[in-house]
Parts: sequence; C-alpha cells; structure tokens
Amino acid sequence: MKRILLGSMLSVLAFSLAASTASEDPASNARIVTMNSKPAQCLSAVQIWRVDGERVYVHRNGFDIEAGRHSLNGRAFLDTSYCRPLHGRVSQEVPDLEVEFEAGKTYYIGFDHSSRNVNDWRLVVWKVEPEEG
Repeated sequence: MKRILLGSMLSVLAFSLAASTASEDPASNARIVTMNSKPAQCLSAVQIWRVDGERVYVHRNGFDIEAGRHSLNGRAFLDTSYCRPLHGRVSQEVPDLEVEFEAGKTYYIGFDHSSRNVNDWRLVVWKVEPEEG
C-alpha cells in the first residue's frame, strides 16, 4: 500500500513540475522535441533535466515550454553508429543551451558530438519548424 501511495504522489509531483514549465495557453508555448537523433551528423537524443537552472521532470520525448528565453541542460544518449566512439566513460558537464523560444514553433534539440575534442560537445537546436496548420 505504501508503494502505491508513494508512486501516486511521485506521479502527481512529476506532472505538476512538468506542467509548470509551460503556460496554460498552448498558443503561447513552444514545443521541444528531444528524442530524435541524426546519427550520421553525430547528433544524439537528450533528456532535459534542468530548465533555467531548476530541476524539472519533463517527458523524455519532449515537452512544451513557455515562449521566451530559457536555458536547458540534461543528459545525452550518444549514438555512435556513424561517429567515432570514445573509449572509456565520458561524463562531462556541458554548458547550458540558451535559446529564445518563439510560440507556435517546434524546436529539435540534440547533443552535437561531432568534434574529436570532447570540450567542444554541446547541446544544439538542429531544426526549427513553424506550427502546422
């Protein structure tokens, strides 16, 4: 019973924190897509863990965010199908991605690991699409 109650409470907390990153008016939000990758261009999927320096719990495939300037950071899922893998474990802090998000647009965010120098690896917006319709 305790596990069920704890699971329910954590689900509510995660939902409320994710919902707090987006405005109630969907027309004033931008859509963030994070789980698409482009292995041939060394762009891997990411999971966002921080928005504007605050820990957030958002869906790992993507989420809505209120339009405006925001900083994002998280964890990358490296896809080395086409890019040379590094030997050993690479766990390195990367700078926040700062973007001016516009309402009604979809932003594809990935982790660019194309450089041979791991210090150059960054979160990037690799595609922006206007709202459909």
